[in-house]
Amino acid sequence: MNSLNPTGWVRPQPYYSLGRRPKHDYRIRYGALLILPLMGFFAFQALTPLIGASKVAAKHSVALARTVSVSPHIQPAPAVVAAVPSSTALQNVLDTWTANHTDHTWSVSVQGLGGDKRLASVNKNFVLPTASVFKLLLTPKLFANYSLDSLADKTVAVDGREDTSLKNCVELMIRVSDNPCGVAVGNLLGWSRSNTVIRSLGLTHTNLNNPSGPTSSAGDLTLFLTKLQSGQLFDAGTTNYLLDLMQHQDLRSGIPAGCADCTVADKTGDLGSVRHDVAIVTYPGGQYVLSIFTDGASYGQMAQLTSQIQAVMSTR
Repeated sequence: MNSLNPTGWVRPQPYYSLGRRPKHDYRIRYGALLILPLMGFFAFQALTPLIGASKVAAKHSVALARTVSVSPHIQPAPAVVAAVPSSTALQNVLDTWTANHTDHTWSVSVQGLGGDKRLASVNKNFVLPTASVFKLLLTPKLFANYSLDSLADKTVAVDGREDTSLKNCVELMIRVSDNPCGVAVGNLLGWSRSNTVIRSLGLTHTNLNNPSGPTSSAGDLTLFLTKLQSGQLFDAGTTNYLLDLMQHQDLRSGIPAGCADCTVADKTGDLGSVRHDVAIVTYPGGQYVLSIFTDGASYGQMAQLTSQIQAVMSTR
């Protein structure tokens, strides 16, 4: 206590004084200046993962938004789904027909051609004697051995007749279903060898070398005619030659009569106990193969069935 301050009380000096500071004031100040950057550094280190995560999340959000929200001018390509026309109506025709015509066995196969993928069948693998349809099945071996231009130069022996050109016999056996020429061509080519060629085409229910006579099915003839029409069997000239013979064959009361406005290239077979007609049918707007094998049904019935099939095929 002194005379200037009789109470002994000393006024505290402010921490931040404009005057002279105590020594400990500098230590605090410089310590603070050192600590603040360190605190900032540790804060940055702590926040960096969070900032990175938020950026990644933002990128995913943008990518997701771009995936979901596409420019109306650049739409994602839709999934390609092959449009297969319904075969139900066609199958219903065949099922109804066979249910209502039980007096005969019906082996029927229908196959659309080109872009028409419709198909239907009943008993398509039911095997029957081919009758004269075998004459059509000899042609793969025939044209494997002979070119179209060489047919006229080859002579063939016909039972009970004078020898004639192979070309003449081929035209007779297809156009008027001449039996002696059909047998003569088969003998020339070899029945076993001809059957081997036919089997190589996938006609697994056909046997041209059967001792009791050639046999086949409607399904096999549909496969054969599909290959013929698509050019898988012969060159264009040979294909057109054979189709022209079939279009102008004389026996037209079966499938051709069932579609008067159609172009029909067909081949019949008739032994009385079996009766068949197989054809490539061309109508305005489409084309299909129709094979009908029966155990003796009439050609008139085949024509009726054809007209019902044609009514379905022309509406797609």
